[in-house]
Amino acid sequence: MGIGLGNRTLKRICLSLFLSLLAAATTANAESRGSLPTGKSSAVTVFIDDKTGAHVAAGNGFVVDEGGMIATSCRLLTRWLEKIEYSVSVELATGAVYPMEHVVSDNCNNNLAIINISARGLPAARIAAGYKPRTGDRISVISMTPDARTVVSNGVIKSVREKSEIFQLDLNINRRQDGSPVFNHKGEVVGILTFPRRESRHIAVPARNILKELTKCRVLVKELPPVEGVAAPIVPPPPKSVAPVKNKETAKSVLRDSAELEFSKAASLEKSSMYKEAAEAYKQALKLKPDYVDAYLNLGLDYYRLGRYSDAVDAYRNALKINPKDHAAYAKLAATYILLGEYPLAIKMFKESLKTDPNNPETHFNLGVACIISGDKDGAINEYTILRELDKDRADKLLDLIY
Repeated sequence: MGIGLGNRTLKRICLSLFLSLLAAATTANAESRGSLPTGKSSAVTVFIDDKTGAHVAAGNGFVVDEGGMIATSCRLLTRWLEKIEYSVSVELATGAVYPMEHVVSDNCNNNLAIINISARGLPAARIAAGYKPRTGDRISVISMTPDARTVVSNGVIKSVREKSEIFQLDLNINRRQDGSPVFNHKGEVVGILTFPRRESRHIAVPARNILKELTKCRVLVKELPPVEGVAAPIVPPPPKSVAPVKNKETAKSVLRDSAELEFSKAASLEKSSMYKEAAEAYKQALKLKPDYVDAYLNLGLDYYRLGRYSDAVDAYRNALKINPKDHAAYAKLAATYILLGEYPLAIKMFKESLKTDPNNPETHFNLGVACIISGDKDGAINEYTILRELDKDRADKLLDLIY
C-alpha cells in the first residue's frame, strides 16, 4: 500500500520454560508504571478521541525511535477516518500524552503503521534486527490498558511461516492488544502483534518488517512540515485535555491517501452490507493506486450486489487491463454479462478464463451453462465431455441441465 502525493509535502503515507510446560502456563500480569523492566517502558496506548476528548477506541503501540516515532496498528487508525472531528493521541508509559503529529508509514502491509508525535528522548525499544523466529521460542507481549497499566502476557511461538517469517503465538490475547510489541527473553522486540484484515487469528509481524518500515520513515519524517496547533506533552488528567491538531483536514488527507486503508475501510463496510459506501471507498483507493486490481474486483462485486451490472462490467474490465491473465476477473465478468443478457460475451469471457486456467472444472461448468442459456447445445455437450475427465459430479449436473 502506498500513497502518491506527487510533489506535495508527503510522498507516501507512511510484535527459561520448556515448550511442554509453556503450553499450559500462559500468564498475564499487570504492573505499575514505576516497576517496568527494561524495554517495557517503550509500550504506549493509542487513543482515538471524539471532539469532547472522550475515547471512542484504544489500542496499543510502542516507541521505535526516540525522536517520536510509534509503531502501531493500521486497523486502529481506520477508526480515525470515521468522523472528521476524531483525533489521535498517544499516552506514554510515564503518563505523558501527545497528540499525533503525522502518519508516516510507507504501507500498511500486515496491518503495520508508524505514526509520529512531537517528542524527543523517548524510551525506544531495542529491536532484534537479525532475529529469526523459531517454533517454541519464549516470548512476551507487552500491552497497555486504557487505565495506564501494563499487561505482560507470556507464551511461546506456536508456528512460523517459512517465507515471510510471520509467526503465530501460543498465548491468550485479544483484539484490544492489536499493535503490542512482542519481546524475546532478552528484552528485545522481535515482532508486533496484529490482527490483519484477511487473518482469522492474531499473528506477529517479524522485527525485520518493523526495521524496514522505520528506515523509510526516518527519511520521510525529515520532509514533514510542522502541523499547526501541535501541543507540547500533556500530563494527566488527559486525554480530555489533549489539544487537537488544528490542521486536521491536512492530516486527514494524508491518511485518506492510503489506498490500503481505504481498501480496509471498504471491506469493513461490506461486512455491514453497506455496499454503496464500500464502493465509494474502493473508488477512493483506486484514485490513490490506479493499478489496484483487488480494489477493482471488489468494486465490481459491490456493483453486482447493487444491481449496477454495467458498472460492474467496467470494474472487471479495468482489472483485466491491469492483469490480462486474471482468471477470477474473467469469470466474474462473464457472470455479469449473463445477467445483462450478453450471452456471446459471457461465453467469450469464460473461454478467455480457460486460456489462463484450462483445467478449471468450475469454469467449464459455467461455460456449459452459458452455452445452454444461449441455445448452443453442442457447445454445452462439448463442455460436458471435458468435465467427465475433470469433475464427474459437475459433468453429471451439466448433463441434467442439457437434457
